[in-house]
Amino acid sequence: MDAGTDQDRTGGGSGRQRGRKDASGFPAWLRRQLDARGWSQAEFARRAGVSRNVVSQWAGGTRRPNAESAARIAAAFYLPLDDVLAAAGMRPMRAGDPPHVARFVWMIRHLDWDEDRIAGLTGLLEGWMDRDYADTDPAARPAAPGPRPGQAELPLDLRQDS
Repeated sequence: MDAGTDQDRTGGGSGRQRGRKDASGFPAWLRRQLDARGWSQAEFARRAGVSRNVVSQWAGGTRRPNAESAARIAAAFYLPLDDVLAAAGMRPMRAGDPPHVARFVWMIRHLDWDEDRIAGLTGLLEGWMDRDYADTDPAARPAAPGPRPGQAELPLDLRQDS
């Protein structure tokens, strides 16, 4: 049942961090995903094909998933792999991103977010977008990914257990 977690178990790569808690925000992200679906760690472990112990360590911040485990997590949650890699701090910068983008992403990942902060930052950034693209054809404006504040963050799990 632990397929895909060999790197986690051995401590190689981005796996186990002996005596240190994960500061990437992955544990909080994982708990939000579980809470949004009403899943226990045991239910998630079953759906992802990993042990409950591994999930507990991910949730506790003493272990991070490796790339294969991230793919299992993405499949279990019906999320893009890129979302899981980003949450686990494993997604590299995209080619062409200036250094300040990495700094902003790091800050965003390490803040405690509530609805007011999300709405405030979203409003600020959308105002800048409106200003920067005021003289641009609306069809040429970049489309923002994901939901707007107040919309559901996650797609519903439409699977039916039989």
